[in-house]
Amino acid sequence: MSKLQTVLGIVMLCSFGFPNYQVEWSLSPFDPNQSSVFSQDAADYDVDGDGVPNVVVADGGKFMVLSGSGSVVWSEDVPSPFVVWVDVDSPFHIANTDNDANKELVLEVYYWNGSSSHYKFLVYDCVTHALDYVSPDMNSRGTVTNICTVTDVDDDGMSEICVLAGYPSRTLNVYGWTSALDEGAVVPGRRGRSTAVPSPAHGVVRFSIPRAADGEFGIVIADMAGRIVRSLRSAGRAGLNLVVWDCRDDSGQEVPCGTYVYSAGEATGRLEVVR
Repeated sequence: MSKLQTVLGIVMLCSFGFPNYQVEWSLSPFDPNQSSVFSQDAADYDVDGDGVPNVVVADGGKFMVLSGSGSVVWSEDVPSPFVVWVDVDSPFHIANTDNDANKELVLEVYYWNGSSSHYKFLVYDCVTHALDYVSPDMNSRGTVTNICTVTDVDDDGMSEICVLAGYPSRTLNVYGWTSALDEGAVVPGRRGRSTAVPSPAHGVVRFSIPRAADGEFGIVIADMAGRIVRSLRSAGRAGLNLVVWDCRDDSGQEVPCGTYVYSAGEATGRLEVVR
């Protein structure tokens, strides 16, 4: 290439510019000290369930879930005084932790009070945006490193939340939804849909029934012919009520294998029983 060709090439690049990227959309303002953006080309970041990964922004004491076009599909303030923990690879974990129809967003948060760091994880329903669970405060004096991962470690179809916490001696705690499903338990504030897990069921079914207010309620279980096989009563409270069925009819006999429907007011669904 001659010197003239080189000079002409430089002039053309300066005149017309390099092929480049342009800003498709922007959003502001964010905290310059406590904000970070997270996303990846994987279903792990499909928060809203539309098949396309979302962009999730942590901004101090709140987070935002954005669509690919930049619209805000979900914005949430975390419980004060906590802020989203941005000093990790990702404080956001998207998985199905309770075997219902919706995925959950597990979020890591912390705060420093001047002498000790405090760490929690929060579990939100990705569809209803309800705060389903707040973990115990995992605090310690001095510096603490917490590592959280969410995966199905026992192959039960539900992801467990594995947290390594503590200082100077750390403890690995594995949280699973099934460990919280005790008869009569209530998750206050939950407004999710009703569920029955597991399905297929081998011997015990755990119903999750949302209630808008306190008060006793009933669950009716029927076969596909409409015959009522079991009626259950529970003292209800506002929130998500958890009720256990032993897969037996009102006479105490095991129900046959097959499909059953249940209803508790407006909450309805179906499940399979196998032996």
